[in-house]
Formats: sequence, structure tokens, C-alpha cells
Amino acid sequence: MFLNAKAMSMFQEEISQLNVQQLKAGEKRWLGNLLGSSAALFIQTLSSQNKKLFVVVAKNNQHLAQLESEFEFYGIRPTIFPDWEILPYDRLSPHQDIVSERLAILSNMPQTGVLLISASTLAQRVAPTSWVLGEHFDIHVGQKFELAIIWSTQYMTMVNLRFAVALWTFMPQVKLHQFA
Repeated sequence: MFLNAKAMSMFQEEISQLNVQQLKAGEKRWLGNLLGSSAALFIQTLSSQNKKLFVVVAKNNQHLAQLESEFEFYGIRPTIFPDWEILPYDRLSPHQDIVSERLAILSNMPQTGVLLISASTLAQRVAPTSWVLGEHFDIHVGQKFELAIIWSTQYMTMVNLRFAVALWTFMPQVKLHQFA
């Protein structure tokens, strides 16, 4: 990075005044008057010095996209919590890729780095942690799917049961084996 010594000392001074090491979970700090991409540089410096998750709330989706490109410029690949991309009272359902991405982030929340979220997305309700962790399973392309595990009492939930029945009904090439 091509910053002069005065600019870097300004960032170091600001960071030292925040006492990030003493922050407790849920405690907030507000920053202002950071022009251009200096907010992204500030957060990049902060996150590289402290191994915590920093949640950055953008004003709107355009601001979120701008912050994403600024973070990538400074070498940070932020986790972006996607918006539903529908209106609150729409009769449409969100796209399945968006639902999958949101559930993946919620079930595997990063412990370090930067999480970007827009203010409107932050205002939306999310499923409780117990449901997110207890009512899903991960399957990847090419992965062997063992229905016997899904049918076992340890993993059986209504979501898994509906998925297994739908899989069996609509995909005749799936063979069901090892049922008790």
C-alpha cells in the first residue's frame, strides 16, 4: 500500500483509542468522518491486528457493494450476508440460492474477518440458532447421500423426512437402501 507515514500513524492512533482487545461481545463503537475508502482501510487494519469477527453494517445494498469492492482492494474477502431481494409483503419466495447461502452463513458463522450486511437485511428476521443448527444437513455435489443416516432416529426431523420423501418421489434414479 502506498500510504504516507502521517496517514498510517492516524490509523494506528485511531485503532489504539478503540481498545479493541477490551471490547465485550455486543459492545459497539461508532466511527465517523472517514472519507473515501479510508473506512475499508481502517477496518482492514483493525481486523488484521485483532482475530475477531467485525460486523460492518452498510446503509443500503449499493453501499454494501461499494464496501465489498473496497475491502477486496485492500486484500480482505468479506463474508456477505445476502438480502432476500423481495419486498416484505411479497407473495414471492426468495430464490433458493439466497436461502441456501443465508443458511450456510448462519450455520457456519465465521469467527474472524469481516461480515458485511446492509441495514435493511439486518432488520429482517432470521431463524433461531437452535433451528438453523438442528434442522438442516449439508450435502455437496458428488457427495454420497446415505439415506440410512437420515432415517435413523438420531437425525430424523420433519425437514429431513420431507426432503427424503421428495427425493424418493421426484428423482426415480435415487435408490433407497437399508431401511429397517
